[in-house]
Amino acid sequence: MKLITRDDIQGWAERFDSKGFFPILMSKLVRATTPASTQVDFPSGSAVFIGGWDGIVNSEAKTSYVPEGISLWEFGTEERPAIQAERNYVKRTANPLGHDISNRTFVFVTGRVWAGKNDWQQEKIKEGKWKHVEVYDSSDIEQWLEIAEYVLRWFADYLRKAPIDGIDLAEQFWKYWAEFRDITLKPEIITTGRKKEQEDIFNFLKAAPNITSVKATSKNEAIAFIIASAKLFPKQNQRDFFQEL
Repeated sequence: MKLITRDDIQGWAERFDSKGFFPILMSKLVRATTPASTQVDFPSGSAVFIGGWDGIVNSEAKTSYVPEGISLWEFGTEERPAIQAERNYVKRTANPLGHDISNRTFVFVTGRVWAGKNDWQQEKIKEGKWKHVEVYDSSDIEQWLEIAEYVLRWFADYLRKAPIDGIDLAEQFWKYWAEFRDITLKPEIITTGRKKEQEDIFNFLKAAPNITSVKATSKNEAIAFIIASAKLFPKQNQRDFFQEL
């Protein structure tokens, strides 16, 4: 049984929050399935209403869903994805905002099911205006999530679907461990007086894969200390640890 299905994704696409949240999901998927050097710029939240490309990616290698080189992304949640894709394609082809489209890949991603996506894609490829054209719908997102385990579980938590196999994400664990009633424990409280241990955690996670130990009164307290320490890392290291935008 799949944790997230295309029906789950389509149901989410019908929600108001999906438009602002879509770039966050896609950014996590791209980062999880491309080389660490990949450059990703997906404005999210209220920024999606400002204009410009929904996303710009520069990957040194082609992966299952991300083209090599610079790709320009548009996202859709409208009920009729063919109409939205055509509108975005025409608009961006006429005004790519400074990009040379002959050397760029146009990517359209919809949270809906789109039976005619392949025909539309082939039609646009034949026009020869762009370097290449890619189209993904909810079925593709479902399959993409299957090869990005962390993002799959993170998205399942967002959709309030129970985690499986007794596995929690760091964000899930912290939410349930540190946030209760009207009190939210701050990372600084958990790490007080343990600066050396914090530095050890930071240096350990930057090094090659290995095994270490953390002293605590319980397993959960040890996990909480690791996550609290990570929340105090420099910003970029926090993003790497929590797979953030």
